[in-house]
Amino acid sequence: MKRSVLFFPIMAGISLIISACNLPFGAVATEPPVALITESPATAVVVTEPPAVVTDIPTATEAALITINLAGPPMELGSKYKYVDGSILIAVPGGEFIMGYNASDNPIHNVTLSDFWIYSTKVTNQQYTLCVQAGKCTPPDPLNNPDFEDHRFVNFPVTAVNHTQAAEYCSYVHGRLPSEAEWEKTARGPEGNLFPWGDEASVCDLLNFKFCEGKTTAVNDYTNGISYYGAFDMSGNAREWVADWYSPTYYSESP
Repeated sequence: MKRSVLFFPIMAGISLIISACNLPFGAVATEPPVALITESPATAVVVTEPPAVVTDIPTATEAALITINLAGPPMELGSKYKYVDGSILIAVPGGEFIMGYNASDNPIHNVTLSDFWIYSTKVTNQQYTLCVQAGKCTPPDPLNNPDFEDHRFVNFPVTAVNHTQAAEYCSYVHGRLPSEAEWEKTARGPEGNLFPWGDEASVCDLLNFKFCEGKTTAVNDYTNGISYYGAFDMSGNAREWVADWYSPTYYSESP
């Protein structure tokens, strides 16, 4: 079982916030027609730049060569990428990390993941509104998110969405919900920190929890509490969905 305000069991049937959508490195967007995350080309693309006034056809050696990098930002710690819905993606390089916290359903164990990109914040009301307007998402429960259409809360996390709605939003932006392991690595870093910022105790300038605010806050308010990879609100503010379904015996039976 995940610990304290950082970690929560994976739950079905409860309206929660959309998790930060995960985009595996190498995923290619097909709609809308914008270059998002593409596979690194095997070779650089080279184009020729003609002179301002063409008086003769230049030879190959006379033409100016310009190398264009179509691979996007490097997959390394600290890399960021502006995505189609305005989100900032952060790089989580592949490799082994420490997962779990000495509980019967989540013992400490090492997990190896591939590279992936993930949203640096929770999905906002404004971002989710675009999906609703496009007819690809259904509105959140108005009883549990009465501020969804209030312009003062556009940068607050969208809440009161179920697992299906969360997955539909990620599909709309050509991503997917992160696995539990991907989410936990983003939150805790490679060494299994207890909290995103380390092992220090939780205080109100690091996260929104208990009685700090008594309500949700903007998704990027807590700059002091970002994770090792640069993700906001991996602890506090609102709970998040991941792709996995909860099983109390999974980690004792899994490979």
